Amino acid sequence: MDRPLLIATLLLLGLGLVMVFSASANMSEERFGSAYLFVRKQILWDALGLAALLFCMRIDYHWWQKASLALLIMAFVLLGAVLVIGPVVKGARRWIPLGFMNIQPSEVAKLAIIVWMSDFLDRHRSQIQDFRRGYLPPLLVLGLICGFILKEPDLGTPMLLGVTGLFLLFLAGARSKHIIGTMAVSLMPLYYELFRVGYRYRRLVSFMDPWADASGAGYQLTQSLLAFGSGGLWGKGLGASQLKLLYLPD
Repeated sequence: MDRPLLIATLLLLGLGLVMVFSASANMSEERFGSAYLFVRKQILWDALGLAALLFCMRIDYHWWQKASLALLIMAFVLLGAVLVIGPVVKGARRWIPLGFMNIQPSEVAKLAIIVWMSDFLDRHRSQIQDFRRGYLPPLLVLGLICGFILKEPDLGTPMLLGVTGLFLLFLAGARSKHIIGTMAVSLMPLYYELFRVGYRYRRLVSFMDPWADASGAGYQLTQSLLAFGSGGLWGKGLGASQLKLLYLPD
């Protein structure tokens, strides 16, 4: 095992539990009568996640290469399904409810596209500098995955996957001109999504000057600035933050 990576993961897990409790305790007690509701859920999911981690640590990594296509197909099926049967929550379809839990297909897609692209690039390493046979196929699959997620709508995840995919292509030895060309072409749809989609444009405008509408579009950002300003460089101390005291909607 990679001990530093495992230790870092466990430390982040512990820090995450502290932060979940710190941020949710007041709201949880106000709305549900118990300050521990969300942290208990988080502990349960952390325990299940650790069990899954121990299980996956025992899987030969070559198995992932064999399962890469199946993972990719499953990701496409789930991404298509969420657009049809996923409930609309705050204007987006991102979750598939199963009753006992919810599935977020974009998270499955993250794993699937990385595993599949790694497998493809490994098998076609001698063709990676050939645009048509080595570079274009993984790029098209990556674009389809990002397109499905963009329809939810979700812009952040496609941007993350796009950068990750291009980085994998770079590591595999793709030509710099192909990668730069892809980035240049991607600027056109990115410009549209940022400046022509109303709510995203309003977010950008409010980000530039949140105080112009401090109680509306700029509310979240002004509250975060107040938190930084009141806490200073070292914060106010564990459990002493004030912005969690029902100042934020979620």
